[in-house]
Amino acid sequence: MRTFKFLFLFFVPLASQNKDIKIPTLDSTQIKLSLDSLLDKQNSITLEYHLRSYDIRNHNSYYKTVDSGKVADSLILICNNQFKDQIVKHILQPFRNISIGNQYSIISQELSSKYYFINKIPSFQYRIFGEKKIAALIFLKPDFNSFLTGSFGLSKIDNQVDFIGELDLDIENFSGNAEQLNIFWKKNKSISQKVELRAFSQHILGSEIGALTQYNFENYNSLFTKSEKKIMLHTFFPILNNLKVGYLKGKILSTKRGEELGYTNRDFLAISINSELDKRNNRLLPLSGNYFKLMVDSGLDEKSMYFKTNFEYQLFLQLMKRTYVKIQSVVYSINYLSRSVPKSRYFKLGGSSSLRGVNEESILLPQFHILTLEFIHQQKRPLQIKSFIDLGFDNFANYNNYLYGYGFGIKQVNDKTIFSIDYSLSSYNWESGKIHFKWSARL
Repeated sequence: MRTFKFLFLFFVPLASQNKDIKIPTLDSTQIKLSLDSLLDKQNSITLEYHLRSYDIRNHNSYYKTVDSGKVADSLILICNNQFKDQIVKHILQPFRNISIGNQYSIISQELSSKYYFINKIPSFQYRIFGEKKIAALIFLKPDFNSFLTGSFGLSKIDNQVDFIGELDLDIENFSGNAEQLNIFWKKNKSISQKVELRAFSQHILGSEIGALTQYNFENYNSLFTKSEKKIMLHTFFPILNNLKVGYLKGKILSTKRGEELGYTNRDFLAISINSELDKRNNRLLPLSGNYFKLMVDSGLDEKSMYFKTNFEYQLFLQLMKRTYVKIQSVVYSINYLSRSVPKSRYFKLGGSSSLRGVNEESILLPQFHILTLEFIHQQKRPLQIKSFIDLGFDNFANYNNYLYGYGFGIKQVNDKTIFSIDYSLSSYNWESGKIHFKWSARL
């Protein structure tokens, strides 16, 4: 365990709050017991009760509440992960100029929303040292997840078994700067391959600004290749959540066969805005809380202006003692102002990451909406059993035309590995079931 300590040699002016407390006795022993009981229920360690008046006839004592609102002389972060000094400084920064007590809880809530690795709200203890100096101990349990993941899916297409393979490397906080690094690779007979590289830094050069860089490459069924680069700056506002603003640049190159089938070459550039808020209790096995994400791209494709949006919302509710429900809504949409959407920019629908039960990325649409209802049973050990249904619509405002997939799955998590298996069917093809295996090893 590594302990970090920062000493601050300044104070804020004392602030008093007056509130009368009536104690129906004049007995000093009973008064002390009553005041001690009141103090035990308060979060502030600087709270005092001062005698204001007393009533001999009615045997009442009146005390006023005085809270000095003292700022901690020392802030100490106690954490089971190693951080560089600049990360510790930014975590402790909001506590510097606020009074000990309830305001600490408010700041802790904001930290949980700001940092992806804080799922559990920090707890506090206070200590007195020296001559009436106060130290605030902040206990933090970061939730970093570094994995090497391999997964594959099996399905039957045209009396042939289709195999989908994925490899995913996720590394977090590898240098103590709370950064994230992700390398993703996917390949099968139909989609050829997809590669994604992503890096996120929480604080650039010690500032409040973070940075995200991302590169995607895709070869779709030998019809076209697509490459996209994205650079975004990140900051946090309580109203706008985790906000990222940047730009992306992409290119689509069609093969001769792709051009014959209507896939055209494209060259596009856009401004990208992303707002995200994660209040789930756990990123691996969430059972409570909610998750929100909104992404908007606005730019030019050749000489045509376009808008692209992605919305995702998750809500977890408890039904019974060990049974929970997950409600999820996912919307993708792309629109051009002066022309129809090029076929090469359609979204790909189907598979374990979108509409389960449907063949992997077998449906192409300019917009779609997926509603998910998932029932989760949490075992005593870290094991989840789930059943689910996905409803897919080709227009988020039209619910008459839809597909659906349904199935069940299990996920087990321990200190070293994560294993999951899903089986699903769809209304698109009743005769073909899909099996998806996923295994992850902690790094």
